[in-house]
Amino acid sequence: MIKVRTAAVRDAEALHRLAEQTAQQGSDASVDDWRSALARADVTVHLAEDNALPVGYAVLVRGALPKAGVPTLRLEALAVRAAWRGAGVGRRLVRAAAQTATGQAATVCAVHPADGDAQGFFRRLGAEISPALSIRLAPEPERAVAGRAA
Repeated sequence: MIKVRTAAVRDAEALHRLAEQTAQQGSDASVDDWRSALARADVTVHLAEDNALPVGYAVLVRGALPKAGVPTLRLEALAVRAAWRGAGVGRRLVRAAAQTATGQAATVCAVHPADGDAQGFFRRLGAEISPALSIRLAPEPERAVAGRAA
C-alpha cells in the first residue's frame, strides 16, 4: 500500500539512493546534502513508500513570487521509481505538495517542467502549461490552473 509522509533527516540515505535510482537532475547530491536540505525550515520533502520501500519523493521550497510577494511552495523535484510510474504515486505526491502549500498559506505551488513527459503528467492533473512553463496547482491537483511566473 502506498503511503506519503513528510520526510525527516533520518530519511536522507534513502532519499539519496532513490534519487540515484531515478536518475533525477541533482541526484549527485550527497547524503549530507540531503540531511542539510531536510533540516532547513524552508524545505519540505514528501516521501512515498510502498510497504516501507521508498518509491518516490517531492522536494518543495518555500519562497515568494518576485515583485508580488505571494507566498509559494515551489516543486523543485518530483521522482518516482520506474516500476511505480502510472500507479498514482506522482499524483499522490503532487496532492501532498498542494496540501502542504495550503497549510503554509502558500497560494501557489509552482513547477517548471522542462521535458514533455513532465508537462504531460501535469496536464493529466488538469493543469495548463503557460509560456513561462509555470504551473499553479490548486489544493486539489485535479483542478489545477495555469499560471505565469511574475
